[in-house]
Amino acid sequence: MLERGSAARYASSVFFENFNDFDIYVEDTAEGYSKLYAIILGRVLSSHVSIARVFPLGERAKVIEAANKALEIEVKRKSVFIVDGDLFLLGGEKQILPENAIRLPRYCIENFLADANSFHELLDEECPHLDKKILEEKFDFTGWRDSAVEPLRRLFTSFAVSHMLNTGAKTVSMGVNSICSNSMGEVCFDKSEKIAYEIDKYAAEKCGDEEVNKSLKVVNENLDANCCFITTYVSGKDFILPLLFTRFRTISKSKTPNILLKQRLARKCDVEAFRPVVAQLERIVGRKNLGATQEQR
Repeated sequence: MLERGSAARYASSVFFENFNDFDIYVEDTAEGYSKLYAIILGRVLSSHVSIARVFPLGERAKVIEAANKALEIEVKRKSVFIVDGDLFLLGGEKQILPENAIRLPRYCIENFLADANSFHELLDEECPHLDKKILEEKFDFTGWRDSAVEPLRRLFTSFAVSHMLNTGAKTVSMGVNSICSNSMGEVCFDKSEKIAYEIDKYAAEKCGDEEVNKSLKVVNENLDANCCFITTYVSGKDFILPLLFTRFRTISKSKTPNILLKQRLARKCDVEAFRPVVAQLERIVGRKNLGATQEQR
């Protein structure tokens, strides 16, 4: 049964039926996230599609519950329920998602914002006293990413195994401060390795080496070698953007709130990776050509 808060949020969509061609429900309830989603959807959907408001419901389980409920009562109005990729991208889903639900092809919505060109433009806007080329060199997105990929791969592989085995160990929630090494948002390999080692050790003690090895095999099989590990499998909300914002603020001295920076990034980032979501939207709502053309974006 949906809790009162999430039920009220779900019911609020009735006030926007004249402004939304169909309704979209997501997890994030934090201030500004409904708008963040709307910005990205406004860029990836064709101009003849109207989505004025996106409705947050809360944690993943609540979104899935609402999706199942909509199917159960056969709601006539088309509704789509979007959940984060989360650690399920590596570990696999523990239950089949409802046919009206979409799993993001990246860890969460913030992962689509981790875009080099977008950060360069943001720096250029926030630092009127420095040439854009100099700012790009200082920020060095590629250098940061290349140095961070191995420790983050090690860490999130262990997180995914722990998540699969339901060990109860603290993983993503430990936050970025546990691995950040300096004011430029660089990742400390030794810190990451130590955390991963302890998580692996706890999993082995609780579930046995055989189960850990079986889970690790699944994780490795789910890895798509054609995807950037960082922007796909690492939490953008808890790790990637906090690290990049640390780097960004050290260079720019900007005091702009994070949510405003995220919304500005949403207007600039490359949305090509969102195309699979559009394809799923077309399947669920039964309409073709929902996607925006390159000119519309």
